[in-house]
Amino acid sequence: MTTAVEPREGAIEARGLRFHYVEWGQAGASAMVLLHGLSSHCRI
Repeated sequence: MTTAVEPREGAIEARGLRFHYVEWGQAGASAMVLLHGLSSHCRI
């Protein structure tokens, strides 16, 4: 059984825009990038 991994949050600024990101999952696993805008957020 695998151990649950807590999400890590951060922000990056690129070309004058600030992006919030969440890293969640096992290190070395395949990555998935979800990009959305406006006032939407990653939590449902």
